Amino acid sequence: RMEELLKYTQSLTAEEFPEALEKFQKAGFLTKNSTEYEILLTSWAKVDPQGALAGITEYPDSKNASLTVVTTWASLDPGAAEKWARENFDSSADPTKGNPHLVGVITGLVEQDLGTATRLLQEMPESGAQKDAIKSVLAKLQASDPDAAKAWTLSLAPGEAQDKAIAELAEEISSKNPAEAIEWATASGRETLLVATDGILDSWVENDPEAARAWAESQPKDVLAVAAPHLIKEMAKRDDYLEASEWLATHDGNPEFDESIEKLVKGARKEAPELAADWAARITDSQSREKVLTKLVEKWVKDDPARAREYLQQENVPESVRQQFESRS
Repeated sequence: RMEELLKYTQSLTAEEFPEALEKFQKAGFLTKNSTEYEILLTSWAKVDPQGALAGITEYPDSKNASLTVVTTWASLDPGAAEKWARENFDSSADPTKGNPHLVGVITGLVEQDLGTATRLLQEMPESGAQKDAIKSVLAKLQASDPDAAKAWTLSLAPGEAQDKAIAELAEEISSKNPAEAIEWATASGRETLLVATDGILDSWVENDPEAARAWAESQPKDVLAVAAPHLIKEMAKRDDYLEASEWLATHDGNPEFDESIEKLVKGARKEAPELAADWAARITDSQSREKVLTKLVEKWVKDDPARAREYLQQENVPESVRQQFESRS
């Protein structure tokens, strides 16, 4: 059936695609991840990409549909696709999102001009679009040549884009084979291992917490500090607050473990607010300490006002935190 559908879409003229789009909608093909819709969009992009982009705006999932069209267009005429992508992006929009059209351009260039795709990606500001582009490039490279994906990641200029790529690839590899991810990251140097540790632990600590913990504890302290939030989060999910507390006690006062303390406080604040408060007070950064304590007490006051008020009278509570809640009384 798909072969017949492909022949049909490839036989259409630019003028016939809008009517075909209506037929696809009536047939229920315009859904996310629909192979039928992707076939139509790809064929349309080859004949009339700008017409396709204009024609799909009122239909469901237009963002992903546009990505498919621009990706196909960029594989055939990258200059025109890039020009359209830049001219049709609202630069006054949320800068944290970035230009989603460039993700399609980069994706379309990967197989024929990885160098240009890489340049465009690295020129993008740090944003959601840049992160999507990194994922897209890695997905294509991983599918065709996993070693090329590893080499590409390490070829990027040092900075946020490379860090994101390393973490993303480490997470992808580790989800299937943690040992391979560790071997790659370790062989690539200490800095790579530090950046990759988040990705390595992300799914591993959920699937095999004992093995993940054993590996983390065998690492130098700077690597362990990166891994620690994952370990503490997993312990807290199992309500092992005392175990987490005992484990963290060996690193008490080390600023590198502040994030781990925050994970413990967040996990324990409902079931063990006193323990959470004790640890929140040990965060070395004063601004973070006050922020975490304030959030903790806000929830505590709602859940158990009497115990929360009693805690606020203790001497080790920062005066700024105490005053916030006394003024609300």
